[in-house]
Amino acid sequence: MYLPTIGLEIHIELKTATKMFCGCKNNPEEPQPNVNVCPICLAHPGTLPVPNREAIGAVLKLGMALGGTIAERSHFDRKSYFYPDLPKGYQISQYEEPLVTGGILNGVRITRIHLEEDTARLIHSAPRPNGDRIKTNKKRIFDRNSVEFGVDSSANDSGATYVDFNRAGVPLMELVTEPDVKNAREAVQFAAGLQRIVRYLGISDGDMEKGHMRVEANVSIRPNGDRIETNASIRPNSDRIEANSDRMNDDRIVLKDESYRLMGLLFEVQNKLGSVYKEKNYQDAIEEVLKREEISYEREKRVPLKLDGKAISDFFVDFLIDGKILLEVKATKFITQEDIRQVLRYIREVNVPLGIVANFRGDKLEYKRVINPTFAQDSVGFDRNSSASPLGTKVEVKNLNSFKAVHDAIEHELERQEHLLERGEKIAQETRGWNEKKGVTESQRSKESAHDYRYFPEPDIPPLDLSAQAGLTKWDLEKLRQEIPELPEAKRRRFEAEFGLAPEQAELITEDMAFADYFEQAASEFKTYSLPTTDYQLLCNYLTSDLRGLMNEKGTDVTGLKMTPEHFAHLVALVAEGKLSSRLAKDLLAKMFETGEDPEIIMKESGVRVIGDESELDKIVGEVIKKNPKAVGDYKKGKGNALQFLVGQAMANTKGQASPEKLRGLFEKKMK
Repeated sequence: MYLPTIGLEIHIELKTATKMFCGCKNNPEEPQPNVNVCPICLAHPGTLPVPNREAIGAVLKLGMALGGTIAERSHFDRKSYFYPDLPKGYQISQYEEPLVTGGILNGVRITRIHLEEDTARLIHSAPRPNGDRIKTNKKRIFDRNSVEFGVDSSANDSGATYVDFNRAGVPLMELVTEPDVKNAREAVQFAAGLQRIVRYLGISDGDMEKGHMRVEANVSIRPNGDRIETNASIRPNSDRIEANSDRMNDDRIVLKDESYRLMGLLFEVQNKLGSVYKEKNYQDAIEEVLKREEISYEREKRVPLKLDGKAISDFFVDFLIDGKILLEVKATKFITQEDIRQVLRYIREVNVPLGIVANFRGDKLEYKRVINPTFAQDSVGFDRNSSASPLGTKVEVKNLNSFKAVHDAIEHELERQEHLLERGEKIAQETRGWNEKKGVTESQRSKESAHDYRYFPEPDIPPLDLSAQAGLTKWDLEKLRQEIPELPEAKRRRFEAEFGLAPEQAELITEDMAFADYFEQAASEFKTYSLPTTDYQLLCNYLTSDLRGLMNEKGTDVTGLKMTPEHFAHLVALVAEGKLSSRLAKDLLAKMFETGEDPEIIMKESGVRVIGDESELDKIVGEVIKKNPKAVGDYKKGKGNALQFLVGQAMANTKGQASPEKLRGLFEKKMK
């Protein structure tokens, strides 16, 4: 058996007006090659790059949304490598001082988020968007002497490769995770969650099919049972205090899932409140989010302090969470060793596995995890051994452009590496590509290390000062923070609580921000109708099945709908009131989709009504029973499908203008 270790590198093209270091239009989907270009993005000698403020702000905003730490100082670096789609022979990127470090998403820790420029695009046989080859001189293609020429219509260019520089210099954000991903499914969940967030923030469309988002997976395996070294410090008295670790066995992190969840909530409090309040303010905020998440806790828990087994006084812990984690809240300049020792004494007295000290007054959330030594040898502790085996050899799988490709490529690579080790072969550190048609990864080149790229600070771009000393007015970090909308996870939880939706329903609705807004506006209107009960489930079902089905059929999204949320809510309210059958509602919805008109106007113009008079329905039921004696006999023999058949016949007779529920009741009454 082998344990997988997977880290992700995700590149996302940012949706800015201009490119990263010049004023050219940022439109990587431009069909005409080499039109959005200038001397800067073509790397002409003597040109100087100027960083795109909008792109930097987008990365900072994402860092805040993920609970990361915004750098006080950042700079750009030159990353040297040579390839036809890189005009300068190097890429302007970031290495030593990224804009953002830290953060967490779906339980996966984020190492860094940095900014760089995208490369150009290679076109083999110069295809047009419709699949034809370029055969006229209307396209600007340059030979090695920079003389414009056209491709002869009779030329066979099947072996040619052209370079389109429209994409060269487009702002590209790269997010790197810690190796916390355990399998292909978790990798897809992380990538999908990140895609939703960047769309909510409006910083990228994140469309993988169009190349806006590209995933690379660093995959390795090791035999089960190997123990991983950490940089957790071991004190002489065997007290264990955890720090950030590069290599962790996730199965042995103390209360891993509970810790990740709690840290996510603490980052949320820090992001919303900032670093200007007192301890009590942060404690109150933490208590609110614990209540919202329905996490059991005790605040200001009284604990007797003992000496030689005798209670001598009391102390009060800020929070005891789930009876497992002791949380101490600070609002000081920094966490001291005395703070850590205090928490260590507390968790010993309370006899819980883990203590967390969280300090909110710095520019970033500072925290320390403290392990109770009583639990150190338990399966929830870190295991450390000087002879510990390292992680397996890392293989990078490049440019995965769909969630299916992410899943299948990782699954295949794990299986490939396992087969190699089973045969006693070594795994090469290399870069591999995913061949979707064959369903295999294929070797591309040996894997480069950082020194291969010869990083050094970009001399043409001054360092960025984002510190408090710079006044923050230059980048207006607080304004960026305020622009962050309610994010998908928070919106999903609110929809579950406010509208009584099931988790899978809320997740489906909140996948797209515009779709979620449409539902919420419709729900607000739906609430105004005098209904016996406000059935948001019914509203959700019509939205996610019938309306979304029409949208998929017509190839449109919610922003292209003619039908307003108010008219959609009116339609569902008519169904809830019994004024419209589900069959008629589907027909009306299709007409509303085309015209955008209110349902009652369409009903009036079409002569549509619901037959609610029981005497009229009773007559129709009697006629159906008379014409279908065999079905009546089958029903009396206990065949339930016969009743459904009879109801269907009655619905056909009324052209869908009767309530199936009323008809079913009348049939059952008459056939007793």
